[in-house]
Amino acid sequence: RDDREEAGGEAIVERGDVQLLTRDGAFNWDSQGQLVTSGGSRVLGWQVDDIIGWRHDQIAFFRAGGKEGWLELRRLLERGAPLRDFEFSIVSRDRRSMRWVTVSARARTGERGEFIGYEGVGRDVTERKALDILEAKDSWTKPAIRKQYKSLVKDLHPDMNGGDRRDEERLQEVVWAWDQIKDSRFFKE
Repeated sequence: RDDREEAGGEAIVERGDVQLLTRDGAFNWDSQGQLVTSGGSRVLGWQVDDIIGWRHDQIAFFRAGGKEGWLELRRLLERGAPLRDFEFSIVSRDRRSMRWVTVSARARTGERGEFIGYEGVGRDVTERKALDILEAKDSWTKPAIRKQYKSLVKDLHPDMNGGDRRDEERLQEVVWAWDQIKDSRFFKE
């Protein structure tokens, strides 16, 4: 069980001699990539018990990002290499929303120096991902991002490009991205 304190909106998670400071969650994976502990509570309707004991690629509501998907993570796990901002998404239990997360972790070793797993932190990067999808910069104001959004929607709309499937998928991403940030506290009006 995790011992937690609130410190200015950040959770302090203690596990034995390890203390991690994170805004969004802490975790431990074993050497096979199975989630052993998670400091996160309910995320998008899922409980911690829904993910404990499963590998990242066995959890249906985890979706790998990047071109290689889970293969990239599997290679890192096999080598016991540190994880730096590995990105994936989590789909909500009701399948109506999604959050993007990055995880960073260090390898854990046993008494004989053998690799036994990872301990690390995760961070919600949904707003950053939304800005990337909108091809916007975080220094932009809300009106500038709205203008970019409208331009992308116009360019990707099936009536404008002959119904290309890739453009339709990209349009869905753009609409999702705008939904994530349109009411965000993030904007510098």
